[in-house]
Amino acid sequence: MTYSEFAEDYKLAAAVLFQRTNDPIYRGAVVAENSFTRWKGGDVSMPRRPAPRILEEMFKLKASELFGPCSDEQVPVLLAVPVLDESDLRMTARSARAHATDAAAQLLWTVT
Repeated sequence: MTYSEFAEDYKLAAAVLFQRTNDPIYRGAVVAENSFTRWKGGDVSMPRRPAPRILEEMFKLKASELFGPCSDEQVPVLLAVPVLDESDLRMTARSARAHATDAAAQLLWTVT
């Protein structure tokens, strides 16, 4: 799910909750991209109100389940997701450094 898809679903769930409860905290509620990125990246600290209730509306799960430890059924799925290790990160950094060096050399050649 992309941020824009998530943000749209979040806004719709907030609107539903506003209609249902008439609580102004849900009116126009939006989610910041950095919050989405943290949650998607595994930051499982419980967000502040109104996010927990909006997320419950979106996913039909309690916030304590969404931000709690994973269940035994979820572990095999999570273990199947490829994770970068330190050597992958070093290789990516070397590649980025080489690309930046080449780009700078080309820029200097055209400037001089």
